[in-house]
Amino acid sequence: MILHTLIVNTVGFILGIRARRSTKGRGMAIAGITLTALPFVLMTLFIGGAIILTFLLFR
Repeated sequence: MILHTLIVNTVGFILGIRARRSTKGRGMAIAGITLTALPFVLMTLFIGGAIILTFLLFR
């Protein structure tokens, strides 16, 4: 479930950045970037922290 959330947020973030370049989808792209940026960062930190903790616990 967590991996699914990370994939959805990553895809939304990338599509928002790509759509920002077009004139028609600029407002929607900014809204998409805003809504997906925070969950994307939090999930990336969570997964990175879990990997680091795993290596620290089993060394």
